[in-house]
Amino acid sequence: MGEDRTRSAKIIIDSDSEKYVEISWQELFFDNKKCIVLQVRDITKVLKSAALEVENKMLTIYTQTMSHELLTPLTCLK
Repeated sequence: MGEDRTRSAKIIIDSDSEKYVEISWQELFFDNKKCIVLQVRDITKVLKSAALEVENKMLTIYTQTMSHELLTPLTCLK
C-alpha cells in the first residue's frame, strides 16, 4: 500500500457561497494495476465552528480586560 496524502482546498461555488473541502488520496495496486482511492470531505462546518470559537474567546478576553480597566480607576473613588 502507498502512503496517505491529504490536502485542504477552498471551493467557490458562486459569489455567495464557498465550501472548504479536505481531499485525501492513496495510491495502491489492484490486480497489478496502480489505482488511486480518492476521498473528498466537506469541512466547512468544522472550520466555521472553530472560527466562531476563536472569535468568542477573543470577545470574552476583550470584555474581561475592558471591565478590569474601567473598574480599576473607579475603586479609588469609593
